[in-house]
Amino acid sequence: MKILITLFLIFLTYTLPVTSQNVKMQVEGAIQIGDVNEYPIEPGTIRWTGKDFEGWNGFTWVSLTKFQIESTITDIDGHVYHTVRIDTQVWMAENLRTTRYSNGDAIPYVEESIIWSGLAIGAYCWYHSEAEDEIPFGKLYNWFAAADPKNVCPMGWHVPTRDDWDVLVNFLGGPNGAGGKMKETGTLHWLNPNDGASNASGFTGLGGGARNYNGSTYGFGEYGNCWSTYGSATNGLYRELNYYNTESEEFFTDKRIGLAIRCLKNK
Repeated sequence: MKILITLFLIFLTYTLPVTSQNVKMQVEGAIQIGDVNEYPIEPGTIRWTGKDFEGWNGFTWVSLTKFQIESTITDIDGHVYHTVRIDTQVWMAENLRTTRYSNGDAIPYVEESIIWSGLAIGAYCWYHSEAEDEIPFGKLYNWFAAADPKNVCPMGWHVPTRDDWDVLVNFLGGPNGAGGKMKETGTLHWLNPNDGASNASGFTGLGGGARNYNGSTYGFGEYGNCWSTYGSATNGLYRELNYYNTESEEFFTDKRIGLAIRCLKNK
């Protein structure tokens, strides 16, 4: 059964610069709710799927937003994360906080700098070893945890590959501008000026900093860097966000570095 309801939608509210009067424009349109198997459908019809507005172009349904809040995902420790769909991908909209791989094995917590610097297995920590930083910044993991085949992400999710990051960044306009669309706005979790931050994608990247291979920490409020699974013999690949421009570039760094992890839903 197909149900058509007519609504008066407020598409735009703005303030006139001279009179300071609020003016609202109302547009009448049809929204389709329910089964979508009754064809033909008139091109231009809009439907609400429960998650997104889509328009029928005469051949297929097309998202009118490309960005949408999906729902939540829970990791093996019971931590709940908001997620967001960005074009064809579904990402966590928060940094990972788990202490276990998806098979139940523990990820070691390593506070001592001398031990951290000698690791060749997965481990996590907090910036300055302060657990209160976990909300909202999450934990910092070395590359060995990010790339471990036991999978640090919840079941059905994975640490993004190099190609996964490329898909996201290219969809958002390429390395020179994607960072602004990925960063949380304001300076609560970024240093001033947090240049060009709009968070238009809903990714909500934060400036959580990093832990160096020697155990020291750096970049809090300056950088929000996330691992990929791609690596060479000694280095791992990550994506960088920063407070001073709108770029999202990839870099290689020592696998012992502690960075954030963002998980991506399997297709």
